[in-house]
Amino acid sequence: MNLIANPGFETGTLAAWQSFNATINCRYVQTGFFSAQLEGGMANSYIQQIVPVDSNSSYQFVISLAKAGELRSPMMSIFLLFLDAAQNTVSLGFALSMRTLNQPDSTFCS
Repeated sequence: MNLIANPGFETGTLAAWQSFNATINCRYVQTGFFSAQLEGGMANSYIQQIVPVDSNSSYQFVISLAKAGELRSPMMSIFLLFLDAAQNTVSLGFALSMRTLNQPDSTFCS
């Protein structure tokens, strides 16, 4: 069961997500018809969603990333935070910052 609302952006919107410098497009998709595109270059951009979970359960987090074009991808950070009812950080699930050359170029995907 997927706990994330609108996980594949299949509403054609960013409904259920908080975002900054992000848009929905139908050009670069992993599955389905839509994807989120974050502004590149030096612009700060993000999408985020708060998802309630049970502390006695295990979860799997899966994300698909690609870049648009042949240039090196910008620095990216992915955070998974655990919050309490007051939205205070209780613990850090993981934090990953990366810049990679082998991220797939989505302009060549069909």
